[in-house]
Amino acid sequence: MTACFMMISTQLASVDFAPAWNALVLPAVVVAIVAVVVAYLRGLRWRNTTLGFRAALLALRLTAIAALLLALAHPVWHRQRTVTQKPVLAVVIDDSASMALRDGGASGDSRLEQAVSTLAATRSLLRDEFEIRTFGLGGREWEDSDALHDKGNDDIAITGSPLSRSLLAAQRAIEGRGAAGILLLSDGIEADDAADVPPFSELHLPVFTVALATGNHAEPQPDLAVTSIAANEHALVGNTVRVTVGLSSRVAMDDVGVPISVMHGDEVIASRIHPWRKGDTAARAEIEFVPSQPGQLTYAVQVGAARGEGDLSDNRSSFAMTVRSRPLTVIYIDGVLRWEGKFIRQALADDPDINVVSSVRTIRPGADGGSRGLLLAEQLANVDVVILGDVEATYFSTAEFEALMQWVKQSGGGLLVTGGYRSFGPEGLGRSPLRQILPVEFSAVSNPQLERPVSLKLSAAGREHPVFHFTGDRVRDAAFIASLPELPGLSRVAGIKPGAEVLAVSRGVRVGVDVGGGVAGDEEALPVLISQQVGQGRAMVLTADATWRWRMVVGGFTGDTRFYQRFWGQMTRFLAGRQDRDKPRLALSTDRHRYGVGDNIALHMQIAGEQRDGWRMEVRGIDERGGSVAAAV
Repeated sequence: MTACFMMISTQLASVDFAPAWNALVLPAVVVAIVAVVVAYLRGLRWRNTTLGFRAALLALRLTAIAALLLALAHPVWHRQRTVTQKPVLAVVIDDSASMALRDGGASGDSRLEQAVSTLAATRSLLRDEFEIRTFGLGGREWEDSDALHDKGNDDIAITGSPLSRSLLAAQRAIEGRGAAGILLLSDGIEADDAADVPPFSELHLPVFTVALATGNHAEPQPDLAVTSIAANEHALVGNTVRVTVGLSSRVAMDDVGVPISVMHGDEVIASRIHPWRKGDTAARAEIEFVPSQPGQLTYAVQVGAARGEGDLSDNRSSFAMTVRSRPLTVIYIDGVLRWEGKFIRQALADDPDINVVSSVRTIRPGADGGSRGLLLAEQLANVDVVILGDVEATYFSTAEFEALMQWVKQSGGGLLVTGGYRSFGPEGLGRSPLRQILPVEFSAVSNPQLERPVSLKLSAAGREHPVFHFTGDRVRDAAFIASLPELPGLSRVAGIKPGAEVLAVSRGVRVGVDVGGGVAGDEEALPVLISQQVGQGRAMVLTADATWRWRMVVGGFTGDTRFYQRFWGQMTRFLAGRQDRDKPRLALSTDRHRYGVGDNIALHMQIAGEQRDGWRMEVRGIDERGGSVAAAV
């Protein structure tokens, strides 16, 4: 068991001096004092004064000098103290009728006697770290837990074991006092047949159990558990979602129907009976439901209790899902017909949550009449992400650039610009007003294109970024990205703007470019993927112009293009950022990156954007403008 301690840790006392004293000031003070003493004594020698009188006058003078020096030093005395609040551990002892049974162990103790012995050992081991409170069934508290030693088996009167009711009562009793959790000492037999028994799902404190029916007479009891949940992370309102649930049982069960439900809060939104085959200890079940509301939602899978099952804590498991009212809409615009555009459009079109609208120029530049108002405000009103391929700035009008920038900054749109001879060339987007919101400084050279193969490497920020999360293991994801086929080239930039994040860089290219948040110490890295928050929206630059090789080599020839589709799907969802629009954005940072045990961690929090009505911080010392808090490890 682990617990968090609420602690204010400081020095007991200290003295500070101001201004600071250095090695030159102290000798000067000593010399001055000696000079005063010598001059004073020699000056009084020629007068008719006694030695005692001269010593008294000298002591007064030195006392005055010491007082002056002390005033100049300005000492400040600090007196502080350390306050420690122990977390509360509730111990619930099952003292029902079944606890009077003796399991035939070596000691011959009953289950209740075993529970009392376990309580005594717990108190001895944890009394320095926890405040321990003891409860019986029904939630009644034992003020003197030692009285349990005098409770005989004949004193047991409760015939049932309302474990859920008892755990919830203990939870209510210790809430608000730094509750660490609940320790349950029971034989695990839930025998309360009352209709109003509260469900275990209302427990939010961790419950640690000690099984007491372990002797020869204790038969294994069924214990159903939800071991895994597989479901899509994204869905649409009104579409059917299929959830695959892994189930297990501690012992083999007979042919029985296991009820399975999908719940949103306390509401059951789908249920079915899964047939459990006799003799099985594991099963895989499927259940479908239809989301009825959009948002960042948390669902739960609940399985019913098996006959005689006492521990229901693992019969429920939660999973998160982003439900949208409509598909994400993406506008993809390219200035040339090429493989890159074909495969990006195909990857987005194969994603059921994305609706892609594309425009590709098929005639020579200047003879096509431009984009014809594709990026004006009325077209962007129902768009989530805009991707600009290899297209020059003159393809769009000034009004389109102005509408696109306002859409990103004020409406929270997502913009991605990819590399290419036209987009990064002399007539590229670096000469347009759009450069104001893009996270890079464009190069002024006539041909910024690097025409040599480069491999990809994730920066520290990239390893944490959702665009590059594929397996759930960040180390494996970074190794997978490093193993991807080389890119045939990329567009060089002059620099990275302040506040931008470099998520991926190239290897093996010797160029002296500051990559900002890139890989520290790698002087040969060129930025490949750069991201920045712009007002309410996001802007990204992908300097590579041919990611289609990833699609062809990584499973493309076998028909398995899931990596490529997922990469562009995650890129689109991050740019859309729909989950971030209804809440303030938080930025957390620490004073350093490495700590030792017992060190204080200074956390700084900054809240960006305007406060929404009714929203407030619950942490003391932090207001809408941000602030700092200190915590002890």
